[in-house]
Amino acid sequence: MIKNFAKRWLDIPPVWLLLAMFSVWIQGRFLPLGPGFSGRVPPGLIWILWGCAGGLTLAAVLQMRKFRTTVHPHENATHLVTKGVFGLSRNPIYVSDVLLLLGVVAWVGSWGSFAIVALFIWVLQHRFIRGEELRLMSQFPDEWADYSKRTRRWM
Repeated sequence: MIKNFAKRWLDIPPVWLLLAMFSVWIQGRFLPLGPGFSGRVPPGLIWILWGCAGGLTLAAVLQMRKFRTTVHPHENATHLVTKGVFGLSRNPIYVSDVLLLLGVVAWVGSWGSFAIVALFIWVLQHRFIRGEELRLMSQFPDEWADYSKRTRRWM
């Protein structure tokens, strides 16, 4: 029961994103690793990153709700969504997560934080995307083969 709770509510991308954001802040504040670029990124650019991320997530979630399929990465989908933002990327919510994190990096202004972004992308790829793609491939073999050929994983 505890394992199911942890997988359902703790081992999900938003938790990893919050951990990455906190790590960026800690790294920038206490381990800056050389000269930073804090204050050099126009605040408007940061807000654009965050706004694009929010819009992308909203569009993806609405598209998935329209087809009554899950947004939870550990559950089986009831439908393979290939339209809307899913026509641009097989993982628009993960792209959005990376944009949010890049906005935090720009706000904190520490070059070392880009290592955290790379690690976060690795976690998404190995902890979530691989499993999701294997499930979709087995659930929707013909549709998946066509979709994965014409739509990139990230962008």
